[in-house]
Amino acid sequence: MGETGVVFVGCAYTGSVASSPATVSVLRFGVFELDLQQQELRRGGVLIKLTPQQFRVLRLLAERGDQVCTREQIQREVWGGEVFVDFDRGLNVCIAAIRAALNDNSEAPRFIQTLPRQGYRFVTPVEQVTTSNAPVLPVSRRTAKRGKTAVIAIGAAIVIAALAAANYLFPHPAKRLVVLPFDDLSGGAESAPVAAGMTDELTTQLGAAAPGRLAVIGRTSAARYAAGRAAMADLAADYVIEGSLRSEGGEMRISVRLLEARGQTQIWNHTYSSSGSGRLQLQQSVASNVTSAVTSTLFSRQTQLPPYQADGQAAEAYWNGRYLDRRDPVLAVQWFEEAARRDSRFAAPRAALAELWLTQALTGSNPADFFAKARLVAQEAIKIDEGNAEAHATLGAICFWNDWNRSEARRQFERALELNASLARAHHDYGFLLIETGAANSGIDELRLGLALDPISPRVNIDAGWVFLQARRYDDAVRYATRALQLEPRLEEARLCIARAELYRGRGSIEELKKLRASVNPYYRAMGAAISGEKSGALAALDEAMATHNIMLVMMGTEPAFDSMRSDSHFRELQRKVGMKD
Repeated sequence: MGETGVVFVGCAYTGSVASSPATVSVLRFGVFELDLQQQELRRGGVLIKLTPQQFRVLRLLAERGDQVCTREQIQREVWGGEVFVDFDRGLNVCIAAIRAALNDNSEAPRFIQTLPRQGYRFVTPVEQVTTSNAPVLPVSRRTAKRGKTAVIAIGAAIVIAALAAANYLFPHPAKRLVVLPFDDLSGGAESAPVAAGMTDELTTQLGAAAPGRLAVIGRTSAARYAAGRAAMADLAADYVIEGSLRSEGGEMRISVRLLEARGQTQIWNHTYSSSGSGRLQLQQSVASNVTSAVTSTLFSRQTQLPPYQADGQAAEAYWNGRYLDRRDPVLAVQWFEEAARRDSRFAAPRAALAELWLTQALTGSNPADFFAKARLVAQEAIKIDEGNAEAHATLGAICFWNDWNRSEARRQFERALELNASLARAHHDYGFLLIETGAANSGIDELRLGLALDPISPRVNIDAGWVFLQARRYDDAVRYATRALQLEPRLEEARLCIARAELYRGRGSIEELKKLRASVNPYYRAMGAAISGEKSGALAALDEAMATHNIMLVMMGTEPAFDSMRSDSHFRELQRKVGMKD
């Protein structure tokens, strides 16, 4: 007794730390900090005004983590015995004010979720910062078990684990840099895509600027931060690029600065401006100039070809698509197609289209058409610009999942990573290939590199769960799928991965097995039948999957559900047709 069990999931350290008299002084969530001593809320160091009651309600919700706080509990713990005639209306106003301070939305909450007829729940991971030198611990989220507190650090622990893997794999670790979302100080709809585009363009150009020497954090993880100090800590960045954009009176000004992490000191800055219609050209030239300045500051001067200067209208259409690709993919496709139509020498919109079509092929009901579309535009992008890493990565995924062509997939993935070693999705897609071809350890190493580059991406973490599942590392599969679920609570795929891992460990529910056996997907039905010991049913379902060129067949050689069937001649013949090793 007298000790608290602390589990840093995925980290090198797992064990106990002695209890100390240290007290929690700060609650940190996203880009916000709640200073418990000063009773202040800050965003990136900037004070945000709250009334004392608003502060106490926010503190109560944050301290409770993922637990539901009923309206009665809030009244008792915040208002106490205070006489308050219309408590319900007062609490509603209080919650609305807190949401406004956090820029939260009750319809799509990032922080405070309303549970009708129950109360409220804080849905974002919270870290506790103590006044002593004790470790920074996050608020536990559904992890307390029978007297032992298991604390899952969703942000920092993921980064620590990923960095440990990256430092092991690289004898001379690269400098880590994150490009934070540019602030749109104009606040207009017209300038928002330009501000978002600056982040993407800089991330892409810097990722390719110094392979092996500069590791650029993926945009999914970077997008969760808007303050340099938080990003430096949570993403373990050595350097941070911050920027802002203001459009006024026909003139656009873009300010950029490079910060060093340890001293939080500025080591370079510049402001660029342009008037008239050249705002997209300004964006491209700014990214090129910043990349050159940053690499010159951090390393010896880089020799790099300037990026292609696209037609102005084509560039504007492309950046509109980039702004929308995760908000409205259908509309993004229209903008990318417009950009490609306007400039036949512009590779970027074709590469972006290829990635969107690939996603549809992997998740939709008609993969053949989408694979064909993705292949066509990826090949067009490479023909225009052989150095487009994103197009090579997409073509590698097509060769793997659709063509079952391992050698060509490997060539495309390796070319993508040669061009841009910071392309996280290429690392984890390559990891799938290596796992499937029997090189499990190498595949896991690639996966960990991807995690190090985009550690707070739900997509990267759930892919890690599936890779570990195929490698029969079920504890790790559950761990990473759980992280993905905590980062994106609506990610049903993460729940599926966890359920599958539990099934293979012999702890799964009969309901999960029934779902597999009743699936409209013949590959999943084959899995359910194989787990149930019905070999003939499993083989019949696999034959059906083969007849429809089911993309999941590429994983049958490593799928744990089929372990009992590996000596069957029919099964081995199916493996041969897919091109898998016996």
